[in-house]
Amino acid sequence: MKPIITREGVADAIKKLNEAGQKATLSAIHAALGGKGSLSTLIKFKAELEQQATTPQDSAEGLTQFRALWAAAVGEGRKQLETQIGEIRAGLDALTAENERLEAAAIADANRLDEIQGQRDKLIDELSQANKAATEARAAGEQHAVKLAHALEQIQTTQRHSMEEYKSLQAQITAWKEKAHALEVERATLTEQKKSAEKEAADGWAAAARLEAQNKELLNAALERDRLAIERDRLTHELKAAKEEIAHLNKAKKPTTPKA
Repeated sequence: MKPIITREGVADAIKKLNEAGQKATLSAIHAALGGKGSLSTLIKFKAELEQQATTPQDSAEGLTQFRALWAAAVGEGRKQLETQIGEIRAGLDALTAENERLEAAAIADANRLDEIQGQRDKLIDELSQANKAATEARAAGEQHAVKLAHALEQIQTTQRHSMEEYKSLQAQITAWKEKAHALEVERATLTEQKKSAEKEAADGWAAAARLEAQNKELLNAALERDRLAIERDRLTHELKAAKEEIAHLNKAKKPTTPKA
């Protein structure tokens, strides 16, 4: 889980960047926070702070500039998320290829193990035949006994070497199986990370959509305020003209005092 960041922490990071003469982009804020927090949380807090900084006297031009800045921030966040998802997918592909290689090696070793077992069975059969031949040749004297002892020694040596190779291959197969299991676990972990990243991306787009709607409402309100101000000035001018007209009429109706 990523470390939690606060709205005040984001505001302080933006303030320090502004004081240093740097642009408060999402990547710059994230770096100022020490790489803490998720992108969706950072976008949310940055948008709230920028919305709070916008006063009711903001013009339609100011709202349009803020909207453009926000769109740039959303675009940068999208690029970062797409990069992370691409890295996770590349890791999954590499793990899949490694797992397939290990499975092929395990199959080859299993075939080698079957071959060794066949050789062992053959040697056991040869040993049985040698014992039979020794029984038949025992009466032939000491020379046949020496040959039999030598043959038995060779067979035992070969059998011992085969057994050692069999145990070694068995240990390698066990180790490869354990490694394949570990790779499978790691692949499952990366899959979960990918799902989490995709969820964060979806949350970020939803937050961006809501803020876009709020921006539109603020822009419409600003336009309506400007229209009402123009209407107020027009009515004020008409009222002033009407008052002047009434004063003029009253002055014209006022009776003049006749001369004596």
